[in-house]
Amino acid sequence: MIRTALAAMGLAALASPALAVDFAPSPGGYIEFTMPSGNVGCVYRDEEGSGLVLECDRVEPSYLRVRLFEDGKPKVYRNVGDPSCCGAENYFPYGTSWREGPFSCASTKSGLRCNNGDHGFTLSRKGVKTY
Repeated sequence: MIRTALAAMGLAALASPALAVDFAPSPGGYIEFTMPSGNVGCVYRDEEGSGLVLECDRVEPSYLRVRLFEDGKPKVYRNVGDPSCCGAENYFPYGTSWREGPFSCASTKSGLRCNNGDHGFTLSRKGVKTY
């Protein structure tokens, strides 16, 4: 009986939507946030000539950057000339979600998941996956 109740509570927790967070834009109009581990950080901005972009960097085990535009698949850059990640004071707590423009992201202990509706990526110490 107790196991059944615990299993039902676990399924209900998985089905519940994550708490939403909101980050204030900087004076320059972009939004930065960092995962609690400090290993992944993102910048959302309107890039002149390219439109809205979400750019996320992972520091360890090897530095890489994922760029996702408002339409199209993400691109992974493994040879990043300027590793300038993760200086934001906006922490993206595990178990929360964020949405701005065409992008939505979820922060979990196993990594960051972001998409633009049709395409997206997951980013963690274990690796990067795009779709």
